[in-house]
Amino acid sequence: MTAGLADRESRESYGLVLYGSPEELLEQFLARVFRVAQYAELGRLRPGDVVVNAGVADGWDIPFLLAGTRGIGRHLLLDPTTPPPGSPADRLPEVFGLEPMRVGLWDREETLVFPVDEAGMVVGNRPGEADPGRPTASVRCGRLDDVVAAAGVEQVDLIKMDIEGAEPRALDGMTETIDRFRPTLAVCIYHRPEHMWEIPAALMGRLSNYRFEVRHYSPVRFECVLYATPVERLPAAARGDPLAAAGLDPRAVRRALEVAGLADEYPPLLGSPSPDRLAAVGARVGAALAAVPAGERMTEIDLSPADPDLLGWGWGWDGADRTATWRWVGPDGRVSWFLALDRSVPHRVRIFLHHAENQAAFDVAELNVDGKDVPGRVFGQLDGRYFIEWDVPPGRPVSGHSRLQFRTAAGLRQVAVARLVLSRAAG
Repeated sequence: MTAGLADRESRESYGLVLYGSPEELLEQFLARVFRVAQYAELGRLRPGDVVVNAGVADGWDIPFLLAGTRGIGRHLLLDPTTPPPGSPADRLPEVFGLEPMRVGLWDREETLVFPVDEAGMVVGNRPGEADPGRPTASVRCGRLDDVVAAAGVEQVDLIKMDIEGAEPRALDGMTETIDRFRPTLAVCIYHRPEHMWEIPAALMGRLSNYRFEVRHYSPVRFECVLYATPVERLPAAARGDPLAAAGLDPRAVRRALEVAGLADEYPPLLGSPSPDRLAAVGARVGAALAAVPAGERMTEIDLSPADPDLLGWGWGWDGADRTATWRWVGPDGRVSWFLALDRSVPHRVRIFLHHAENQAAFDVAELNVDGKDVPGRVFGQLDGRYFIEWDVPPGRPVSGHSRLQFRTAAGLRQVAVARLVLSRAAG
């Protein structure tokens, strides 16, 4: 799933929700709260667009979506419950001509009973269940394809879904709408753990020429949204190569295949990007990484492919081919990645700098693994390249994957990383 995401922020957000510590989740949230609007951040709305807002509750997001369309166009508000008196969902429909509909999105038309949580919301992934001492709701459910046809909608530009776990069933009930109108999707993927990979996998396999991005809007693991945007709604610079249109960096794909010894896979992949093929390649690369004996160099790692903040290219080479390739570290001076490391043994992390604008790049360089700073950095030089090296002692990963974060001097075009070399240290 990570390989199919289009930018560094998406991969960082996705990794943090899956593997990040509570402190890391809170740090990310505080940097973004009040600066971005959930669902509207990457909705890419324009005046006159038609919005399907599924899972309205009190409608706090309605003003942000209205701002995106400048109040021009149609807004269908789909929710099985009655909004609280005085809430945006209660007051704004009449003022702006919005269209409330008491319906729950599903993959067929039927009436179902769902439990109601403490916030008064219908728990959409538990049909037919009930919680002791808590109310239930009888909900008229239906396909979005039928709702759109009955409403006489002639275009759909954004479908937002926060329907408490019913997203997979609802997606199955809107295939005609998606195929006909090619809207942007803003889909919550956090209501069940498996939705974090099942929903992206389903959409990446179903939608052609879409860009996939993830953003996170909570100090905990809730409010994680997958945005899927058709390339025709993107700026012209983001269109073109079929791999890029599928949310992949073609250079990163080509290089990953070369490292895995599968370069002959690239021509067919270029013609028809396949998430299954990429997953198979990734599994082989991971197996090769894990099989390297202690003390020997492991596969070099591209720190962050397809990131517009990293202005160079991210691979370095040893040996006779001295072609220098590199990446600028982002303006915040940080880059991070998640790896399945065996933390019962020590590791050595060596980061080669291709370019450092000032001494501060070395003075403030730090490595953090699983939320803990690694002491004892060493500076060195090899084949004309300066490097910074840390010995990472054994420890316990915060989750199934370890997060490695390199921090250096902040500022645009201050530090460029040529390569990262990871080995398991002896002893």
